[in-house]
Amino acid sequence: FTAKFTAEFFSSPDGGLPAVEKEADIFHKLIPYRDYGGANNGEKGGENGERYSLTVFPHLAPSFPFAPAISIVTGRRLPDVRVELWRNDTMVSSAVCSRIPFIVIDGKVRFDWKNATLMKKAVFIDVKPGEYMMKVFRRDKYVGAKPVYVDRDMAVHVICGFEGNVNLCISDQNGNEISNAGIFLQKNGKIYSFNSTDIDGRAVVRAPSPSAYALKVCYKGFVVYEENVSLPAFAERKVQVELSDLDVYVADALNLPPGVAISPVLTSSEMEKPANIYGEEVSPGQYSFKDLPSASYTLYLRYKSFSVSREVSIPDERYVHVTFPAVYLLKVKPLNSRGMKIEGVDIEIRREGKIIKNNEVPPGKYDVVLKEGGKIIGRREVFVTQDTELSMVTSKGVIFPEIFSAIIIAVAALIIFFKKRSVRRIFIVSSAALLLMSTLYPWWHMEGNGNMHVSTKVYLVPAKMVTVGAADNFLNGEVASMPSLFSTMIFVVMAMLLLSAVAIAAFLILQKKVIFVAAMAFSISSILIFSYGMSQVTDATTGSFWGSGMINITLPGMSEELHCVWSPSVGYYMAILAVILLLIPAILDARMKFFRKMEGN
Repeated sequence: FTAKFTAEFFSSPDGGLPAVEKEADIFHKLIPYRDYGGANNGEKGGENGERYSLTVFPHLAPSFPFAPAISIVTGRRLPDVRVELWRNDTMVSSAVCSRIPFIVIDGKVRFDWKNATLMKKAVFIDVKPGEYMMKVFRRDKYVGAKPVYVDRDMAVHVICGFEGNVNLCISDQNGNEISNAGIFLQKNGKIYSFNSTDIDGRAVVRAPSPSAYALKVCYKGFVVYEENVSLPAFAERKVQVELSDLDVYVADALNLPPGVAISPVLTSSEMEKPANIYGEEVSPGQYSFKDLPSASYTLYLRYKSFSVSREVSIPDERYVHVTFPAVYLLKVKPLNSRGMKIEGVDIEIRREGKIIKNNEVPPGKYDVVLKEGGKIIGRREVFVTQDTELSMVTSKGVIFPEIFSAIIIAVAALIIFFKKRSVRRIFIVSSAALLLMSTLYPWWHMEGNGNMHVSTKVYLVPAKMVTVGAADNFLNGEVASMPSLFSTMIFVVMAMLLLSAVAIAAFLILQKKVIFVAAMAFSISSILIFSYGMSQVTDATTGSFWGSGMINITLPGMSEELHCVWSPSVGYYMAILAVILLLIPAILDARMKFFRKMEGN
């Protein structure tokens, strides 16, 4: 939508508000006689910036003497003669004809006697070179017209007559009125007048008379009717146009309606003015083109880089079936509940009840189901619009934590029972076992419930934060994309735990106090480093290291706001218990030394 208006900026060193009101009154009276914005409509001029003046002298178009000036003084609009300058079917300027030009200075009308002429004229300045149509109106009647090519300062004379018109009523072969049909009156290939039919299929086209014109009726880019007419024309012309409908049925590579928006377009080389005709989708995959003129068309369908075309002849063809060939690769990578790749999973890709056997699919929405032993371990929807690779976290767990935990416990029991047994040794070996086992279990977790259940866990092995959600027709998760500092923090915690376990083993062999202190320092440092690092992460997610509240959970294919509870998890508590067990022998040693010292005294 474009709005054009005439505005004036006015300032005065004296007179105040009354002077502004007086100027505003005069300004409104002058609006009908002002240029609409210059003949260039905002353009800069020719190749070298040329601008020219165009003076138009209309003849045989009488008007009231001094009509423009008297209209300004009296505030009453008198009959006048106006010239409009058109280019490319758009009016670029308008001016009122007068014998004595006048200007307004400080709210007063002053006549320009130096440029007075015996004949009425309209002057256009700063006209860009090019082809224009001059239209003369007398009392709002279209009485004269003449084409002109402006390439220098020019004066043009236009012989006027009176306004004639052509009345048309346009309908199809079934008697249905045709709206928005373009009606053109041309002479020597130049458009003198145009209009469009209304909802009743009627239009009135006005042009200077007497004169002969070529009448053209255009509809959807085609010339559907032509006739030579002479104005004035008195009888209404009834035009009948043969129109036909076309139904296009589109299917994708799965023989299903396209899963994305594909708008078929018709165009034709027979169009006088090339245009695209768009169909209306009446049902999935079915598009209807209404009221098509008889011609040969090209049907185009396009989606991103894929396109297909087909020639269609109207009215010979009424139904067209097209298979749209667009396909993309859909790769699915199943992951277990720790975000580790797994094999041997059955992958089903479904759409509208069909199971796709390969990984090439047309664009659209699909249901991806992962099964193991007939049991669904993952499920989500995916909208494919390009080559896609899905990493789906499933509910499939892992057994290596239990296996390695059993091995660690067995080795610890052997060390305790096949070596010299003591309470001190039991605590120290148990501490080392707990430190090793803590690396196998999550150190932080969050549980959320509502319309879906969500579980988020932070693991040291592998160093990942994994979220899994479950709801109706949904079982999926994702591995969070964490900053590199998160991975570094997990690596340091792992190193501290392993060094602590190694130091404990060395202490059991060498019995060096410094080694024991190092083991204690490593184990405590691992807990402190994780607590600080994870607090930095949770500040940007949950807001705290430990707590509860409403959290917006977003997973691929699902988004919900859930009430969640979050806190440290099993591995974290194992490490704390290991530190406590490691402290007990130290406390017992210190207590024993204290009592021995007391007995010595």
